[in-house]
Amino acid sequence: MVIRADASPQVGSGHLMRTLALADALGATGARVIFASHQLAPGLAERVTAHDHGVASVKGSPGSAEDLAETLEVIAAARAGALVVDHYGVGSGYLEEVARRFPGLVLVAIDDVADRVLPVHLVVNQNPDPPVARYRVLPTTRIIAGPEHAMLRPEFARARAAGILDPAPSVETILVMMGGTDPTNQAAKVLAGLSLIPFRVRVLVVLGPENPHREAISRLLQAAPYRGETCVNVPDVPGLLVQADLVVTPPSVSSLESLCLGRPLVTMTTAQNQGGNGKALAQAGASVDLGWFEAVEPKDVAAAVRALMGDREARRRMSRLGMALVDGMGAQRVAEAIIAAMSEAIKERP
Repeated sequence: MVIRADASPQVGSGHLMRTLALADALGATGARVIFASHQLAPGLAERVTAHDHGVASVKGSPGSAEDLAETLEVIAAARAGALVVDHYGVGSGYLEEVARRFPGLVLVAIDDVADRVLPVHLVVNQNPDPPVARYRVLPTTRIIAGPEHAMLRPEFARARAAGILDPAPSVETILVMMGGTDPTNQAAKVLAGLSLIPFRVRVLVVLGPENPHREAISRLLQAAPYRGETCVNVPDVPGLLVQADLVVTPPSVSSLESLCLGRPLVTMTTAQNQGGNGKALAQAGASVDLGWFEAVEPKDVAAAVRALMGDREARRRMSRLGMALVDGMGAQRVAEAIIAAMSEAIKERP
């Protein structure tokens, strides 16, 4: 199988991380997975290959004719049975040309925004607020949606099974996960808010290897009134999450990871593709939502965190409801749906 997904400071790393989880689930069935990616940073490419998946470099700009031609070459060379696309830059014309060149190929779109026609066999949306009614698809397209399809790596399910996940009586460790690249440096705003809280806590800030604000965040932590440290390119995110008594994060992949492990959440929306996820999680009782980042000030972060720190029952309720939303088996469900689509495609061959 071929997965067309990118990661960069502009688009973040969430697309790559969730497709890596899917690749692991597909690999567990015996499938060989190759990532076709545009200018993937060496550290991220190494992460993919460390999971025993291949990486093919796409030099053309995302969605371009060059991108399409190179991806077609990867599909042909791999003799792939499916193409999984997790990329807003790949439009309907691109997908139609892939289908024309490889009539028996199963096409899968992982999509959050429903902003274009998707002529595919399967659409996957793992978000808490999936815009299912807005998808423009083929009459035969299957749509699977909701956080039960959250594509998390197997270690999250293992940590969930092994850990004692009930929130501690007091909040001693706060984990800040504002995205691997965090283009607008919202981690700095969160840290400023935490500086307003008159409690002694430990603050851990997760940063991706390509985050452009690493030095600035380190300086903020050195001057902060709490104990803080950066965690860069973390190999064991579940192990870090189970240490946390509270997580501040966008309503994206990191929020789903946190929910799986029963971590109480404060969410702040940092990208349009996150849509109404924060509001949906708050309505489900699994988080406190601060809304769109441009309207959030440090004092808002401080107020939300302070309220949760003083209310263990609210944190326990969040933990229970969050774990009910995300059970850690979503990647396996999506992999099963892809394999089922491939089986159907084989049956339909002349």
